[in-house]
Amino acid sequence: MVKLSAHGSTQVGEMRIAIELNVGAGEVVGVIGPNGAGKTSWLRCIAGIIGLNEGLITCDETVWDDPATKSWRTPERRGIGMVFQQPALFDHLSVRENVAFPMRARGLSSSLLEEKVEELLRRFDLERYGDTRPSQLSGGEQQKVAVARALVGEPKVLLLDEPFSGIDVEARQTIRADLAKFLSSFGGACVLVSHDSHDVDALATSRIEIDRGQLRQS
Repeated sequence: MVKLSAHGSTQVGEMRIAIELNVGAGEVVGVIGPNGAGKTSWLRCIAGIIGLNEGLITCDETVWDDPATKSWRTPERRGIGMVFQQPALFDHLSVRENVAFPMRARGLSSSLLEEKVEELLRRFDLERYGDTRPSQLSGGEQQKVAVARALVGEPKVLLLDEPFSGIDVEARQTIRADLAKFLSSFGGACVLVSHDSHDVDALATSRIEIDRGQLRQS
């Protein structure tokens, strides 16, 4: 059973950002707040992109970040899938190759990986785009490729950083529905960051509101 726990604080510029988070298997916690509230910093701490100044981050009782004991687990060893605001796909690679990229970058190449990639393409209705370059896709389709890429390694923890930002309303509804369907069967822990309450209401099992780095409501 996956159990992600993050408690403590970090410093970004002049703002101290407090983090209080517990996410269990199958749960989706929505972190909501205005721009500049510190939401993305929560994800970066969990992902290991930035460290805590004080506190503790653990997953399944494995320490990821503990400044007191100088314990630190690098991002690639945390079993995380992350979707950023921008898809950041490689246009010299096909959709299929983009989805497989994280595992191939680790030197993994097998029929099992190929099957996993095809399964994700089917799940997100991307089968017909397997050999297509990302620049030929719509913004919503590109973001679905980014989600599939984040999931190919079967992460314990999925982090979604404003995944629908910049996507038109119709495409947002489609990808939101696809993602909600997937998350209903996802056995890991998920943290969704958004400034849009509709995203949180549609996908999250609970919500945390923050403003200027501080917890306002849970």
